[in-house]
Amino acid sequence: MDVLATEERILVLAPMGRDAALAASFLKKAGMHPSVCGNMAELSEAVLGGCGAILVAEEALDTSSVEVLTEYLNRQPSWSEIPIVIITSSGDATTRSLQRLTLLGPMANITLLERPFRPITLINTVQAAMRSRRRQYQVRDLLAERESMLATMERHVAERTAQLTETNEQLEAFVYTIAHDLRAPLRAMQAFSTLLLKDYAPALDATAQDYAQRVVRAAELMDRLVIDLLAYGRMARAELMLGPVDTGSAWNAALAQCENDIAQKNACIETLAPLPKVVAHEMTLSQILTNLLSNALKFSRPGVAPQIQFRGEVKGRQTRLWIEDNGIGIAPEHQERIFRIFERLHGSTHSGTGIGLSIVRKGIERMNGRVGLLSTPGQGTQFWIELPHP
Repeated sequence: MDVLATEERILVLAPMGRDAALAASFLKKAGMHPSVCGNMAELSEAVLGGCGAILVAEEALDTSSVEVLTEYLNRQPSWSEIPIVIITSSGDATTRSLQRLTLLGPMANITLLERPFRPITLINTVQAAMRSRRRQYQVRDLLAERESMLATMERHVAERTAQLTETNEQLEAFVYTIAHDLRAPLRAMQAFSTLLLKDYAPALDATAQDYAQRVVRAAELMDRLVIDLLAYGRMARAELMLGPVDTGSAWNAALAQCENDIAQKNACIETLAPLPKVVAHEMTLSQILTNLLSNALKFSRPGVAPQIQFRGEVKGRQTRLWIEDNGIGIAPEHQERIFRIFERLHGSTHSGTGIGLSIVRKGIERMNGRVGLLSTPGQGTQFWIELPHP
């Protein structure tokens, strides 16, 4: 039986006399598709195969039969509420039968057809039930179309994400390769410019010496940029084995890396113990803390010694580490921008490559964490990184 015929069939169960045969005959003459069932078990099994409506005489609705039918109706999908037309009689027997129908629960869509009735009344009642059923099919088709559209959209999104991931990986590999290959000529530029100033300074006038010094400074800046690009490439591509890390050890490594800057700036560094552990990669975490500490030292207010505090707090399954400073602060409209690669807010007054905070974000993402900040211009910045707690 094809799907259309199955969806249009009316399951008929009337165990007394010729009621079932007569009802089926009337429905067939009206262009409908009746299917006579021998008992409730047969009808219930047929429900799983699909039907448009059920026509059942009350005599078939003893308690056990209603329970069987209820079980099969409850297996229907959410959009389905099969119309049930019940042929009833007046009297106490009918009342008891109808009371048993409360077992069918909210899934039942019941219409009562009281004896005696004319064939046209039967036909009109079943046709009304079928119109209700066809509206349900429309809902089903709309839901299926929606699911199909969602599946298509999800597939397209997955394909596009995979393409973007591949492109991003290719770009990161390209940046890493270019940065590596640029270092050799840059070192030559630095070396020969320095030798020019050292060995041939008397032969150069002030303008020539100024030009040579500019070459040296530009080469040094370019070398720092290349080094940072290589660090960014390593951060994006390296295999990271995550495990419990002592944040105190990672912070001490950052302090050692920034020792000269701390001394030159006469900075006051405060570490609030105890420092919690995190799930991370120790070298990557040290690099991140070094970049954040270097950032705090660099962007201090003129004439004000940097005051920097490092602390940690455990929040549920996450650990949040804070690096707080009293520097120049960051305006709200720039607080997201600073994590983009090559972004420099104060390039004219503070040297830098614009990659340090990009390395921070990339490293935190690789360790399944988050990074953010709170800041008020002129009052300082509070950077935070959040990582899983072991």
